[in-house]
Amino acid sequence: MILDKIKDIIKDILDIEPEEVLLSSRLAEDFEADSLDKIQIVMAIEDTFNIQVDDEDVKSINTIQDAVDYIEKKSNN
Repeated sequence: MILDKIKDIIKDILDIEPEEVLLSSRLAEDFEADSLDKIQIVMAIEDTFNIQVDDEDVKSINTIQDAVDYIEKKSNN
């Protein structure tokens, strides 16, 4: 499941417990993720889901829901 894999990524990169990761969670505001953290998260998403996240799309991934929606969209193409 996409959400479970994202929770694992967040845990590994930001050291946030998976049960704290909600669809509404915001990377910067709730998890204090900086731009480097976000890049690491995007790279992990690319590796985990075997997708390519376009540079301009990185700016639009601000919540866990944004990430799930993006992965679903890319996986269906």
